[in-house]
Amino acid sequence: MEKYFTKGLLTYLNHNYYPWHMPGAKRKPVFTAETTQEVNFLNVLNRLFPYDVTEVPGLDDYHAPEEMILSCEEELATVYDSDFTKFLVNGATSGILSSLFACAAAYSSLSSSLSGEEMEKPIFLVARNCHKSVFHAMELLSCDVIYLYPMEKDGIYAGVTKATLEEALRKLKKEDFSRIAGCILTSPTYEGVLSDISPISRMLHFYNIPLVVDEAHGAHFPFVESEISSYGRPEALSHGADIVIQSLHKTLPCFTQTAILHYRNQNGNDLTPFIKKYLSVFQTSSPSYLFMAAMEQCVAWCDENRAAFTAFYQNVHSFRDHLVAAKPKNFTLFQPESYFGMPSVYDSSRIVLLSKSGEQLKEMLQSFGLVVEMAGTNHVTLISTVRDSKEDFDHLFDVLMKIDAKLSEQTSKKEPVFTNENTGSLETILSLYSEVGNISDHSYYVYPPGIPIIAAGEKITEEALSEMTHHVSQGRKIHII
Repeated sequence: MEKYFTKGLLTYLNHNYYPWHMPGAKRKPVFTAETTQEVNFLNVLNRLFPYDVTEVPGLDDYHAPEEMILSCEEELATVYDSDFTKFLVNGATSGILSSLFACAAAYSSLSSSLSGEEMEKPIFLVARNCHKSVFHAMELLSCDVIYLYPMEKDGIYAGVTKATLEEALRKLKKEDFSRIAGCILTSPTYEGVLSDISPISRMLHFYNIPLVVDEAHGAHFPFVESEISSYGRPEALSHGADIVIQSLHKTLPCFTQTAILHYRNQNGNDLTPFIKKYLSVFQTSSPSYLFMAAMEQCVAWCDENRAAFTAFYQNVHSFRDHLVAAKPKNFTLFQPESYFGMPSVYDSSRIVLLSKSGEQLKEMLQSFGLVVEMAGTNHVTLISTVRDSKEDFDHLFDVLMKIDAKLSEQTSKKEPVFTNENTGSLETILSLYSEVGNISDHSYYVYPPGIPIIAAGEKITEEALSEMTHHVSQGRKIHII
């Protein structure tokens, strides 16, 4: 992969222009260490400042690229086989918001051109396990929402199936089909389960509905050959999705907040102008050149080191086989087919351990120096990436065996944890009991994973309040939007 962005940036810096413009560090080291512990950290920050530039002549314009950024984006489109691929300097959230607003704008534009008058507000088909940013978009758009409910068990979601979509569409009136502006799914889920993108996209496109896929946890998919399963290419773009958003930082070697958006017109209606408009709306006018350089380097490294992903999955499979053979008594590997009792496509690199108490297992792992991504009611989720070595997997296995032995020795049950920090959350839950049966004006969730337990527009149920109470008893905080 040609690194147009890096080449252009270094060429500009070689001119030794003096910056009478922002950013304020003026490409000079700034910080001095006050303690020995700070030295290395501040040295890293100081070494970054010379490369922290902004949009001036010679460095192109992120929002209207004509030079090095345009060449870089064209190279990215070739790598990802997209109509266009765009760096997201405000994270995947900005891509999700931009995509959904683009779908709504395209609906409004098409509807008004066909009828000559303002149409009814749009409808979105939304997987119920979507990230909170999707619910923010729905609120900002003031649109109608039809939820797609994938199978769920103890906070772990299956993928959305064609049958799930068919069930939702059957509930719609015939005249409402023309109001559907788009559909958004999360695939893979936080636990690595993929949705049935191919049949879902075909059905949606039959009704002229664009499909947006939040593939935040699948940024590595385009560089994986056949390691997921006989499913073939795992990335949603190759299965008919129109817009795909990936968080590079989640599963690839890149900085936190870096993400990428792909568009391929597979629906017939070109969303390009609408997507680009809203990318400008929801992203900063001062994009980080450090982020963009890092993203180009990340994609180039992945493209040139596909064999590393094959070796990574071999390590994953070896670890999983080793753990299954060890037959631990106090936790098991999550396998979606047996867990949900239905066929499921699964990214085996996502390590999910089922146990009686996810919080307890998380704390025991942390006592050995291993920090997990999240703990649920009865599971913990660990993210493995291509940067995890065989030695890392071997160490994880050894720690898990020690924890299994310790748990076998323990008989006491962990008491609920209600602290001053989450007292407010408990009070919130108690106040909601008088609202059971009413429609909620707000969404309530724990983070991670950021999936609402009660979403705005849904009925408040005792089951949902019980789930929230359990989370609070485990020391988590309830967030409200």
